[in-house]
Amino acid sequence: MNKSCHQCSAAFEVTNDDVAFLERVAPTFLGKKEQIPPPTLCPDCRQQRRAARRNERMLYHRKSDLSGKQMISIYRPGESFTVYTQDEWWSDDWDPLSFGIEIDFRRPFFAQFDELQKKVPRLALTNKKQENSEYCNQSESLKNSYLLFGSIYSEDCLYGTRVLNSKDCVDCLWIDKCERCYEAVDCKQCSNLQYCWNCTDTHDTRYAVDCNTSSDLLFCVGRRRAKHQILNQQYSPAEFKRKREEILGSQKLFSECRAAFADLLCSIPVRAVIGTQMEDCSGNYIDQCAHAHDVFGVIEVQDARYIHDAFKLKDAMDVYSFYGPGELCYEMYSAGVGMSRCLFGADCWPGDNLLYCDHCFNCTDCFGCTGLRHKKFCILNKQYSKDEYAALAPKLIEHMRKSNEWGEFFPVQISPFAYNETVAQEYFPLAKNDAFSRGWEWYDEPDPGDNYLGPVVTPPASIEEARDDITKQILRCEVTNKPFKIIPQELAFYRETQIPLPRKSPDQRHKERMALRNPRTLYDRECMKCKRAIQTTYAPDRPEIVYCEECYLSVVY
Repeated sequence: MNKSCHQCSAAFEVTNDDVAFLERVAPTFLGKKEQIPPPTLCPDCRQQRRAARRNERMLYHRKSDLSGKQMISIYRPGESFTVYTQDEWWSDDWDPLSFGIEIDFRRPFFAQFDELQKKVPRLALTNKKQENSEYCNQSESLKNSYLLFGSIYSEDCLYGTRVLNSKDCVDCLWIDKCERCYEAVDCKQCSNLQYCWNCTDTHDTRYAVDCNTSSDLLFCVGRRRAKHQILNQQYSPAEFKRKREEILGSQKLFSECRAAFADLLCSIPVRAVIGTQMEDCSGNYIDQCAHAHDVFGVIEVQDARYIHDAFKLKDAMDVYSFYGPGELCYEMYSAGVGMSRCLFGADCWPGDNLLYCDHCFNCTDCFGCTGLRHKKFCILNKQYSKDEYAALAPKLIEHMRKSNEWGEFFPVQISPFAYNETVAQEYFPLAKNDAFSRGWEWYDEPDPGDNYLGPVVTPPASIEEARDDITKQILRCEVTNKPFKIIPQELAFYRETQIPLPRKSPDQRHKERMALRNPRTLYDRECMKCKRAIQTTYAPDRPEIVYCEECYLSVVY
């Protein structure tokens, strides 16, 4: 079935497999299946719409609407949402059913849900089992960490996104089981890395790309089981040490090597798809997956399509940020841990047979609810009996069909966040005017000014010159002019690793790390060696030499 996207007008296909999946997950009430219509937006616009409800990185100081306690929150002060601290939200001091409303069949469903979500208290942060890690979000089991997002089981880590099972890492993106790494992107089981990406089991290395089971490298690309190499050239241990110190100690030699490194990156073939143990898959960053297509950043996903950043998910479509196990989910984001047959929802886990629910935990058979815990047979936070729920839910679906709402995810217009506060801006960047033209909110963060923050200082050229009082002063990002600070834990890390103080804000550094990853767009190309048809995230006009998996492996091993 060929369709045209209602938002961007791009042509897209709804396959027979897609239609069969929608039939499989269609909810059943009183023995009748409520058919789900095919998507009206293309896959990218659907992903953009889901991502526009997830604020990962924007944190604010505000007061709890219950106790007045000062707290860190992803919701701006003064916004029309009720926000509680985590302890308050999970307590029994309030009842989410007290906010329940009757269905008004004269008004659109999304308008009613929007009113409900602004009244029911919301979690200030999603930060579970943390120890001295208050400035983190969408994270679990962190210790002594600061400004980590979407991260788990990590300790003494700063300024990172998707930092997993790691320790003493700063300014990293998508790392797992790493230690003492700085500016590492998409690295696993590594230690003592600086400015490296796509490396596995690699140690004591600076400026390396796509290196595995290696150590003591400098400015290297595509190395396997290598040691003591500079610009892919072999040296003896003594020569390597002398040459490395010479390069790192000379601005002229360092600049020359960086230029040669850039040329080397374009001369070494790259693999069309980054992943391991893939069977019948398409996308990028795929591990241990089967029959998964248009998937990105996924592990143990099977029989799925249009999945981003997911772990242990099967038989699913259009899901973003899922930590399973789970199955039979459609148009969901920030969900997981036992989800089954959940559709059009956000921030729910675990759950079964949920429709259009948000921030609902351990719930089953609920429709259009928010902020519920351990509930079932609720609609718009109002409690019903099992029979009442089964009779009323199909009527609400029919009402939504008439207003063209059934089968659509929550519109961006009722997101709790401005568009540029969400991860949608990272993957689908818009200018302010473009967001406004679509009726989407935008937030311009006010500049507090030098007088409020204190005097602005310029960081010293070397870490040896940095004094302890730098942690009490304000720095300005050399790109955005945004103020930022150095915290004591961060200063100690720079001193231990001999890394100069950053001159860019954490947000700018994150933006530049994100730019190192290819866009999540697939292109049809030919392998530049065997001419086999491939799909890859490398656009046809890019300079890299792109090989299929077989040809790539024949070169690097």
